[in-house]
This record gives sequence, structure tokens and C-alpha cells, in this order.
Amino acid sequence: MSVAISALLQVMFIILLGYLVRRLMRFNDSFWDELAKLTYFLLTPALLIYSLGNKPLDDVPWFSIARVLVVVLLTCSVLLIVWQRYVRSVDSASFTSIFQGGVRFNSFVALAIVYNLFGESGIVAAAISMSVIIITVNMLCLLVFSFYGQEVKSWKSIFISLSRNPLILGCVIGLTINLSPLSLPDEINVTLGLLGKCALPLALLAIGAALKTDRNESFKEMVVVASVMQLLIKPAMTFVFALSLGLEGMILAIVTIMMAVPTAPSAYILAKQLGGNSLAMASIIAHQTFLSIFTLPVTFYILSTYG
Repeated sequence: MSVAISALLQVMFIILLGYLVRRLMRFNDSFWDELAKLTYFLLTPALLIYSLGNKPLDDVPWFSIARVLVVVLLTCSVLLIVWQRYVRSVDSASFTSIFQGGVRFNSFVALAIVYNLFGESGIVAAAISMSVIIITVNMLCLLVFSFYGQEVKSWKSIFISLSRNPLILGCVIGLTINLSPLSLPDEINVTLGLLGKCALPLALLAIGAALKTDRNESFKEMVVVASVMQLLIKPAMTFVFALSLGLEGMILAIVTIMMAVPTAPSAYILAKQLGGNSLAMASIIAHQTFLSIFTLPVTFYILSTYG
């Protein structure tokens, strides 16, 4: 338990440092934008290629991981739609932000926690989980924006976007290397390893720098609904379902952690692009990042209780 709390605190301290550096030091906004791009397009894919390309995959229960994540995400989506239809009817733009706040996940925070806890061996299961979540969530968000949003992306555009996603490409390349009889030269492997070590600290700094902390009480209910789903219901459902399928140990912890982290900052960009409530989305992101400091230790405690 103390190891898990230490892993979480390391992540949160770097996010806080990014928040403070953005406001106390005179870096241009473009610096943070380029830093985020660097981690997204180069450093994190390098980490995924290195980890997946060099670690054994025989002990990873791929199908069970995918089954847990897809079923839980679909169930959470249905619950949010039922809430909007029958419990509290909010406007369409606001609902898209609540939905994103309840199903998207911050892959960088999740990877950082998993890496701190389990090292590179944990990154393999985390990368597979991440790929499943990214694909499923993007499909679900497309459907929701099709019904509730002002501007709609086509299935073709979402497929192209997924096929160009650097994180998914990193997973695909790493798995291809692992499953093929060929291997990368040592020089390239070492280079990928060095780049990968830079990925998560810089990504967390960029996340902290991007946080918007303007308080707006009008979004209170939206923040509560999205946060309860994201930080409490979703990880609880994941934990119970994963246990029922026989997942345990590191794999159980990883799939639960991947579904227990706050929503992704990229949700704000999508809200602006597709006619969602971007101000509410920014508030949800900031509040969830803060609230996760308290909810993640509860998740760790439950996981430690079950070994």
C-alpha cells in the first residue's frame, strides 16, 4: 500500500510542478504545446515500442483484459445516457462533456503509475489495456457526438484518426517486433529506452501546465456526475468484473488503475472542435485531477486487500 501511495505522490508532484512552472516561469504557451506534442508523437511511442518489443507476452491474458474493459465502458456509457434521459435532462453540449468526463482516461497518468509500481513488465499489460480503451472510447464518443453534438465526425475520419494515433502505432510496432523472429539492433533498442525514460515525466509536466483552475459553480452538478462515474463507479465495476473472470495480481491492478485515473486533457480539445461545452469540460478535467489524489488511494487500498 505504501509503495502504491508513493507511486501516486510521485506522479502528482510532477503534475503540480508543471502547474507551478507554467504560472511562475516565463515560458511561452507555445513551449508547452510543443512539449505535449513531443511526448505524444515521439517519446511515449518510443517507450511503448521498447517495452512491448522486449518483454514476453505469454503471460498476458489479452482476451480477458479486452473483455473487462469493453464491457465496463459500454455499461458506463449506458448508465450516463439513462441518467441524461430519465434522471436529469441537461443540454446536448453539456452532456457530451459529462460523457467524455465519465469514459475517457488520462493515459499518461495511468502509464506513469503503472510504471512506478511494476516497471517495464507492467507497461506491457498497460499498453494492451490502453489500446483497447482508446479504440473503444473513440467509437463511443463518436456515437454520442453524432446524437448530441453540433458537428459530427464520420466513421471514416475516426478510423483514420485511430490508425494515425501515435500511442496505438507504438503498441502495434512493439507487438510486431515482439512476435516476429527479427529483433532491433542494440543501438536502436538503447535509443528507444533512453527516449522512453523521458516520456512520462515530461508528459506529466505538460498535463500540470495545461490545467485550468477557474472556478465556476454552474458546472458543479456536471463535475459531480462525471467524477462519480469516472473515479468511483468505473473502477469499482472494473475491479469486480475482472475478479469474476479470474484476473489477479499485477493484471488485476493494472486494468483497475487504467480505469481509475482522471479524464484526459484531450477531451477539452474535442469539446471545442465538435460543439461540446468546453468550459464545463475544462472544469471536469481540473476537478477530477485533484479528486483523484483522494480516490486513487482508496483504489490502491482495495487492490492491496486482494493482493
